[in-house]
Amino acid sequence: MDKTEIQMPVAKLATSVGTTAVVKAEDIKNATEATFMAADLFTLSWSNIAAALAAIYTFSMLIEFWWKKFWRPLAERRGWIKPKQRLVLTEEELRKIAIERELRDRDTVL
Repeated sequence: MDKTEIQMPVAKLATSVGTTAVVKAEDIKNATEATFMAADLFTLSWSNIAAALAAIYTFSMLIEFWWKKFWRPLAERRGWIKPKQRLVLTEEELRKIAIERELRDRDTVL
């Protein structure tokens, strides 16, 4: 027997063609299922609308978190934006606020 000679060529050909047909059938089945799934996602129903709004809200919360914790401090350090102005009160202003609170508390008691 020669090494270049193919043994049982018809059986090997039939097996390869059959396997290819099965794989192609599975691919076609998966593609149609994906198409139906995509069509289901784009139909307007309350569950799809609620899911889309939840995804948008979650994404906005993540963006806000990243902005406050990472991006804004980085931009402030690099000088791209001005730092946030912090509220600083003097002792005189603090005493004035304390007196106003005390007067307000007296008025609510009476």
